[in-house]
Amino acid sequence: MKKVLALLSAISIITLAGCERTDLPVMKSSSNPAKESVSSETDADIPPPDNTGIAPPEDSDFLPPSVTSEPQKLLPADDYEYVADIHEWEYGNRLYNGDGTYDFDERYFSEFTDVETPAVLWRNYNENKAALDEIYDADAAVEFAKAHWDDELDLCAPFISRCLRAGGLSIGSESSTSLCLKLINSGLGFGQFVPINSDKTVTLPDYAREGDIVQTYCPYEGLMLHSLIFVGNDENGDMRVCCHNYRNSGTYAFHTDRLCYDCSTPLTDVFYFHFYGEDEEVYTGSKDVMLFENSGYKFDETYDRHAAADYAEYNPMDGLGEYGARHLTDCFLEGGISVGYPFQSALFLQLLKSRLGSAYTLPINQNRTVYLPEFAEEGDACFIYCPEDAIMFSSFIVSGKDEYGRMTAHSYDLLNDGRSAFKVDSICPGCDCKVDEVVFYHFDN
Repeated sequence: MKKVLALLSAISIITLAGCERTDLPVMKSSSNPAKESVSSETDADIPPPDNTGIAPPEDSDFLPPSVTSEPQKLLPADDYEYVADIHEWEYGNRLYNGDGTYDFDERYFSEFTDVETPAVLWRNYNENKAALDEIYDADAAVEFAKAHWDDELDLCAPFISRCLRAGGLSIGSESSTSLCLKLINSGLGFGQFVPINSDKTVTLPDYAREGDIVQTYCPYEGLMLHSLIFVGNDENGDMRVCCHNYRNSGTYAFHTDRLCYDCSTPLTDVFYFHFYGEDEEVYTGSKDVMLFENSGYKFDETYDRHAAADYAEYNPMDGLGEYGARHLTDCFLEGGISVGYPFQSALFLQLLKSRLGSAYTLPINQNRTVYLPEFAEEGDACFIYCPEDAIMFSSFIVSGKDEYGRMTAHSYDLLNDGRSAFKVDSICPGCDCKVDEVVFYHFDN
């Protein structure tokens, strides 16, 4: 059974790769003349946007009510059975650790620290970004889910995508992780991590509505494992859901897995996405806040941003796809943190959940440069986001800012040499869609 589940996970991760497929050639992100964007303005003519002086947000100003469940402590590694053959598959679900080795579970327990204080993990600084111009009929989505939970047509993420389409939305994906990123990027609500109860049930916040989406999450791989649609609470206030794979009719409380079926890491919380209702007062600052965390854990590690940047400068590599994710992992390891995975989107989600810092969505200028916030520093990271496939397809270590406040970064090609204004891809190399924003990750000091 475990091999069947691992195989399903491998298929899911391969699907997630999308633009990040492992057969991509080594490409230089800005060296293709056909992709160069011509601008009538010189670099010096473009003024920085107003948000460059904005300080990181104060967490307590605009967070929704905290989840009442107590955060679950991680048990000692000896309390979990380690499955020796979970890394034997040739492709897809191997867990990359910078030097190509795989660690046992003990490592991941020692580096987690329980936390209870809410934290903002992702803010939108792109003033040009608008919410998806669609209205979600949650009742229709739930009615569809209850009618089709047992039709055996597809797996979890495609089934939830069908539910969302029944509710009037165009959001959909074959991958739970890319579905998560599409939901966040829609602007139709917000996401947060909610702790799993000791009996493996989940108690959602009081403002949860039927039709909201829940996903189980592996903190090691940085991947969403399973997608569910919320259809109400049971008599104890625990969530009921409809879903495929492990089919669930929504008539009883949902119980999560205790461990990730792919790598046996303990599961401590779920990702919950809440759609704003017509009669709901939108939380203060909701235009900017995109992802929350209410409790759980953080990495108990210290990041040496200068060591990471030095490694990137003297060991440059192209930032695209698998190559960029592996290089960024190596940079992070040199900086003293163990965040790493050979897929960009999973690496990004690991950073979010680590609580070592926060992410910020930033617009790309006409000449393909990016203005950074005032608090940006050497050693921060930049991800380029594909809006079509909802994945991060490229990543780089930030070296700083030029005299106009534009991002500089370490990369393989001469145009992006760590000193000149960094010029990002304007077209996704995997699907040729237009790219108009990046996601900047800032490490807290």
